[in-house]
Amino acid sequence: MIFPTSLREDLDLDEPYEEMCSPLVDDVIHPEDTIRRAAAECLAKALTCHPEYIDAIIEQLMQNYEKKLEVTKTVYVCVLVMYG
Repeated sequence: MIFPTSLREDLDLDEPYEEMCSPLVDDVIHPEDTIRRAAAECLAKALTCHPEYIDAIIEQLMQNYEKKLEVTKTVYVCVLVMYG
């Protein structure tokens, strides 16, 4: 793991880079299980290092949850109407 370490040092990045938090939220709800799991682990580590982002990330996760819940309700109602 010399390359990632030297790259991080060359770019003068913190571990993990704080700007990763928000983009990882989209990957946490990705349809592919492997991506969701990896993103969740990365997000957990990022928030451990940058706890000041926890409230904002929880808010983003809740917004995504509510959007998905609305879609699920709509699909459920359509299925009931079609196949009653």
